[in-house]
Amino acid sequence: MALSALAARARRILKSDEAAAAIWKGIVRAARDCERWGGDWPTDRGCENLLQVRAAEELHEVLAGHKLGWLTLEQPLADIIWEGTSQRGRPQTGLSEQKRADIAIWSKSERIYAVAEIKRAEADRDWQLDLEKIARILSRYGRRQGNHMRYGILGVFISRRRGSLLAERGVALKKLAATVAANFGLKQRTVFDHGNLHHYRGGDNTGWTCGAASVVLSL
Repeated sequence: MALSALAARARRILKSDEAAAAIWKGIVRAARDCERWGGDWPTDRGCENLLQVRAAEELHEVLAGHKLGWLTLEQPLADIIWEGTSQRGRPQTGLSEQKRADIAIWSKSERIYAVAEIKRAEADRDWQLDLEKIARILSRYGRRQGNHMRYGILGVFISRRRGSLLAERGVALKKLAATVAANFGLKQRTVFDHGNLHHYRGGDNTGWTCGAASVVLSL
């Protein structure tokens, strides 16, 4: 059998960089839709669900294209916890069956192997809470413990009055992700880009710019 065919058969999950790129693309789509519909950005309105849906759409296209399973929205963590605690004891502190992941990615063998959180909030504390949530899932229910979780992704939308301030928020996100990853013994990769999003300059010479970022935490 050809090596390419063997590789195709061996591949059973979506790679983390592919998932992160799809989520980033979905956030960009959502931002452009908001602006096209009414001139606003996701940070102007409480439309975090639009970010989640667009990210899910892009993820679905990639999953379907590679025939690598499916995804669910607002996924209760119970499915991850039940499977993990049946083998390894009590749930991880800070997690409960009632909590949810914005997006869960499933393999064709009906196992959740990745989760994603999507945020329009821009405060460090909001980012930290979601990063720590992902980190707890990975550190307790990852493949190191004999379970199926491989990686988690935080996708965010950021807007600021000036490009320099936007860049500062991107740096702050990278530092926060590095700190959380180190605390939980995980790897992390942060991609921040604002070159492909819109910029607005008001009549008083004050400009606004926006960007999207994705953080991957993995084992």
